[in-house]
Amino acid sequence: MKNSSFQIVVALLLISCAACGPAREKREVEVNHRGVPLTVAPVVMGEAYTLDTLYHSDYDTYVYISNPQFSQNIIYDDGGIIANSPTLSVDSISHGFYRVSDLLRVLAVDFSKPSSVAELRADFPVYPQFTTEILADSLSAGQRALFGFAVDVPSDSVPHSAEVARWITDCVGDTVRPGENVIAVGKRMERVFFGEYRGDKSEFTYYDTRSMLVYACTPEYVTYQDFFSGFSGGPHGFEAVRFVSYSFADNCPVTYDRLFKPDSEDAVRELIYEAIADNDNFMINHKLTSLSQLKTYYSRNLDGEPLPIPQPGLLPQGVIFCYQPYDIGPYSDGSLRILIPYAKLTPLLR
Repeated sequence: MKNSSFQIVVALLLISCAACGPAREKREVEVNHRGVPLTVAPVVMGEAYTLDTLYHSDYDTYVYISNPQFSQNIIYDDGGIIANSPTLSVDSISHGFYRVSDLLRVLAVDFSKPSSVAELRADFPVYPQFTTEILADSLSAGQRALFGFAVDVPSDSVPHSAEVARWITDCVGDTVRPGENVIAVGKRMERVFFGEYRGDKSEFTYYDTRSMLVYACTPEYVTYQDFFSGFSGGPHGFEAVRFVSYSFADNCPVTYDRLFKPDSEDAVRELIYEAIADNDNFMINHKLTSLSQLKTYYSRNLDGEPLPIPQPGLLPQGVIFCYQPYDIGPYSDGSLRILIPYAKLTPLLR
């Protein structure tokens, strides 16, 4: 959160005013031990997050939670969650006025105006048909190990919910035992992790956090952001992020071969290069000035091999491809998220 001092604030007021109706009345909102309203607390993961008050008046309070350990970002009022997106960011413009953005959109929000908040709710939808299941724990003092695991599990109202749940489990677990659901896999991962570091007296804090949260859900598909962050020794930790999709129409995961026509790889690769070249920050940081220079840069990193094409994810505006650190460049390049509009991909899609 930029240009703001963080503080824990409890939402205390209820919005209950109708036009020409009675005056709004204050009411207290029940909170849990962390100061988060009970309407919001079930989806707030772990303890390592910050809360920042975006706007507060006698009748309205809006709060932002930033939780980098799980790649979780939430805006809420006393009635519940307004926006909940893994890539959401909030930047202060002036008192009560903020730039709210994620991968797909940018919105200027004046939290003092109900109409502006209504626009935020419409542009950043939440998905109540999914329930966030959370595992988060740490070893006792001196052990220095943290584990976190969070997954949005579909309810029966989601098309093919059982198949989607099995797909999520396969995405999360390297090995899945017969009949094992995603929470059972998470608990087994937790036991293995703590077994490795129990009794370790290192000065380092080892950690393993994984979240698989819904980024977009339409009548045709659901797309999750799958995020991993960990440290097991060495000069730095490691992060990875990808977007994975499940097609309701086909009742199966979305893969490159199912989405694109045969022999489309060269054309898709060219569009990925063009998208990276359009990233001014990347080009300036690497002192690159042209598409040909960019291709030479990656050819050297890949020892002349073709640029690999990650599995695609579906978003409302286009197809997203994610490269992890070391996939195509040094660790300092970080993760690259490449969003290509459908208009450019139409000739290549099945």
